[in-house]
Amino acid sequence: MLEGAVTPALYSLLVFRGVLRWYMHWYKHSTDSHDDPDISDAMDEFGPSGYSGFFILLEIYGREFNSLDEDGYLTLSRRFVARKLRQSSTKVESMLNFYSERQRILVKSSPKRISFKVPQFIEIASNWTKRKPVVPTEALQRPSAVPTAREVEEEVEVEKKPRKNVAVVNSYSQQFLDFYQIYPNKTAKAEAFKAWKKIDGKGELLPTILQSIKDQTAHKARLRERDEFCPEWPNPSTWLNQARWEDEVKESRKESLAEYEKRMAQREQHTV
Repeated sequence: MLEGAVTPALYSLLVFRGVLRWYMHWYKHSTDSHDDPDISDAMDEFGPSGYSGFFILLEIYGREFNSLDEDGYLTLSRRFVARKLRQSSTKVESMLNFYSERQRILVKSSPKRISFKVPQFIEIASNWTKRKPVVPTEALQRPSAVPTAREVEEEVEVEKKPRKNVAVVNSYSQQFLDFYQIYPNKTAKAEAFKAWKKIDGKGELLPTILQSIKDQTAHKARLRERDEFCPEWPNPSTWLNQARWEDEVKESRKESLAEYEKRMAQREQHTV
């Protein structure tokens, strides 16, 4: 019955009811398409994208014949359609509304999805698409090497899906926090904690370390008061790795009054 008798109306019904399960290989494209009144008006309003957008949608619609619902609508995400048309979501919606008013593309939309149908699409279907339906062989039923728009859309949605916020667990020990709180050079906290964990468990060291920091801080302050060289505090990880709490605080020899007066005089000469 079907051979040689698949009329456009019957074919549309079969497609929309899911009897024919393949995508369109190609469709007819008139060389005068750019002179079509609706397309010409779309080009006047949207520029070249009014033309390219229309036929890109036709290509997607043809390829996704096996994804149409029972009413002939193809549903895709707004993000996917905008990416395929290389246009903003706002412009895509304006173009679809334009063609919908001309009854060239029927549109149903939601905040995140767009469903569209091309009423006269079967009229430009290729003869290959209108051929007698056959049951696909096992080889033909295997997935195509080229992903369909629906498959690509699903991959894009997975890639774009925001990652769940993973709560950062504060695993710093209290002893380390006590150390870090009074250490003057607060840099590279995570690295400092790695160094701290090497000595973690030796609770008896904490009082020694804290006292050493206080002693070294006071010593550096005295050096600055006497205008003597004062080394900067290293990163806390370096200080811990090198066991700098064991450094001896050596006070420099106190200068005599004559030396002090001479140094002050030299400073005044430099500032004049």
